[in-house]
Amino acid sequence: MIRAAAPGAVVVNGEIGLFNRQHVHLDGLTVNGRIRFNGTNHMAITRCTVNATAALGGDGIVTYLRAENAYIADNVVNGTTVWADSSLGVNGNNLGEGIAVTGPGHVIQNNRVTGFRDGVSFLEGSEAVDQHSIDVLNNDIEVAADDGVEADFCQHNCRIMRNRITNAFVGLSSQPGLGGPTYFVRNVLYNVAHVAFSSTARAMATCCCTTRWSSRAMRWASTPACRWWRCTAATTC
Repeated sequence: MIRAAAPGAVVVNGEIGLFNRQHVHLDGLTVNGRIRFNGTNHMAITRCTVNATAALGGDGIVTYLRAENAYIADNVVNGTTVWADSSLGVNGNNLGEGIAVTGPGHVIQNNRVTGFRDGVSFLEGSEAVDQHSIDVLNNDIEVAADDGVEADFCQHNCRIMRNRITNAFVGLSSQPGLGGPTYFVRNVLYNVAHVAFSSTARAMATCCCTTRWSSRAMRWASTPACRWWRCTAATTC
């Protein structure tokens, strides 16, 4: 375990890189850069503040190789992307992943993530390995210039529940889901610029089962009235 004696007492400038390790716990650190744990199993990252930098790709807390059973909770993760028209979409002027994982068994909860391309994301395509049994719970995500939660390439039993997403291009994404189920339950979305839910299967043969239960999205219109989307017990298979 690496623990700060007091909040803000330990400041790391640059990257904390933990590769192919086991049972490491980081607690209460301030990192001006990123935390990367490629291939590390049973990793815990708690109560840290991560201030992402463009020099390290704008990422916050990431693993770009298969890892297992990470517990990422109660962190503040700050990015470099601003909320502007030029930032929006996959080709926008945006940078970095707030929290990104691949591999099974991860729990990502109670984090505040601000200013990234994607707030919380799973890896895609050939980089996505054994992405199942992942929980994304109770996170506060703001300024996601592409996706608030990108749960793409989940194989089965991924649960995205009770997250609050403010200012995102796409609120929640599952494109594609690889078999499923992927659950989206009681998430709240405000000011989503494009679509609240994206479940478009790409040009590949997949069987996708996505369940959305009582997730609500509110979008600010040009008039004082707001437009609401509500999805209650909707299942697409």
